[in-house]
Amino acid sequence: MRKEEREQGERLRDLIYCNPFRARRMELERALLGDRWQPFTKAGGSYHPRFSPNMEALVGLSHHLLTQWRYRWEAGGVRPKVEELKLYEFVVYWQIFHEQTSKLDQQIERHHRGEGVVNLGAVYREMETRLHTWMKDLRKVEELEFPLSLWFAFSFQIRRAFFHIFHSVTGGSRLSLEMRARVWDSIFSRDMSRYLRGLHRGMSDIATLITGPSGSGKELVARGIGWSQFIPYDVDRGTFVENFHDVFLPVNLSALSKTLIESELFGHRKGAFTGALEKRIGYLEAAGAYGVVFLDEIGETEPDIQVKLLRVIQDRSFQPLGDTQLKPFAGKIIAATNRNLGQEIREGRFREDLYFRLCADMVETPSLRAILDDSPDALASFVEHIADRVGGGVESQALAAESMDWIQKEISLDYAWPGNFRELEQCVRNILVHGTYYPPRFEDPARTETTGFWEAAQAGELSQNELLHGYAKQLYRVHGSYERCSQVLQVDRRTARKYVLGAWPAWANTAATAIEVE
Repeated sequence: MRKEEREQGERLRDLIYCNPFRARRMELERALLGDRWQPFTKAGGSYHPRFSPNMEALVGLSHHLLTQWRYRWEAGGVRPKVEELKLYEFVVYWQIFHEQTSKLDQQIERHHRGEGVVNLGAVYREMETRLHTWMKDLRKVEELEFPLSLWFAFSFQIRRAFFHIFHSVTGGSRLSLEMRARVWDSIFSRDMSRYLRGLHRGMSDIATLITGPSGSGKELVARGIGWSQFIPYDVDRGTFVENFHDVFLPVNLSALSKTLIESELFGHRKGAFTGALEKRIGYLEAAGAYGVVFLDEIGETEPDIQVKLLRVIQDRSFQPLGDTQLKPFAGKIIAATNRNLGQEIREGRFREDLYFRLCADMVETPSLRAILDDSPDALASFVEHIADRVGGGVESQALAAESMDWIQKEISLDYAWPGNFRELEQCVRNILVHGTYYPPRFEDPARTETTGFWEAAQAGELSQNELLHGYAKQLYRVHGSYERCSQVLQVDRRTARKYVLGAWPAWANTAATAIEVE
């Protein structure tokens, strides 16, 4: 291998292990293609390798490298060095993987449309044929560092992760891009080479905790992670051992009574309680080795349920209701909450030991207001995405334009969006149906907090910062605009926003309900 070619091969290998939603991905592409590198268009508001105009050139480069290396080895009658052969193997896998990506993507999309079980036997056989062709007379396929079955499962997982992250975390803002990159790490870890070498077998042991305000997309993120788990490919059967769409098992804990939670999660024996007329297998048992149990609103569970969940995560075992035997749990736990678990722990409503079992992998979904404050232009892309989903066909562009026009004229671009993405979606739906949307006003919680503020001010209990923060928040409630707040306070908009978003004063923590201004 010539020095330049070896460097190109190493960069292609790095691309395999690179988080595609981080800047490193683009840096590698530019280093590989040089003057041939093309700026890409943000498809759907974000970079995605599938839409990069550079992919065809990269695949052509890998084919050129493989052809050149084989030619020299065969023409010169020499055997490649061990390290050269390992690098060659990686580039071969890169090549045969990218020759099949469109077929993998088609199968994922087909399955989400409800068109049947994903069967990729033909794709696997085609990759197997190509692998034998490239490795002929160099190394037996059985002796490769990574067997094709593992590489194939890894390849399909990568495409599923691309698809689900791209569609569950929308927008091109800085916060959205960081969110995509973090979710990718939650699936593969920060070191994908370590993941491929063996971590893929134990990644499910690491629980994931998703936090964020209501309506910020926590369940979408959970589904994206759940549908992107590693699932082995069974060569003998010619199919994957599990259907990726069936392994995600969500449980809304806030919607169930204590008994129903235990029955849904742990299962029960016949006669375990009144009404238990037959045996039930719970989600923890049904999950198997590759399933994902999603515990939504875990912050609202009772202490005794928390103790049982602690055992599941800590000891990887559980006990069905009415049973004396422990059963193993082999799947993955994802939990989500919109509550401040630190405060819940301080007030004795959430177990500290359970929190520290959940926080090994934490993902925080930002509020819509936080994203828009960081990237104001992101609102238009969010509205377009929602309009495309709810409007359908050629009407989606018109609906997006109508929605943005209404928001700008009647609501204000500075609106807090307390319902986050869920509220924005309902705004677009209201405009689709009625042509209008008027944000709800929740006067009672605001009045409760405002009363507490004035009482604390009159009693002389507030510091200068607390007084300014409370007054700025009241201005924002009245005017709903940082611009108007800045005019009343006689400061610039950025300073007004800082006053509104300042630290919560002590009196606010005792309010019955607090409206959080993102």
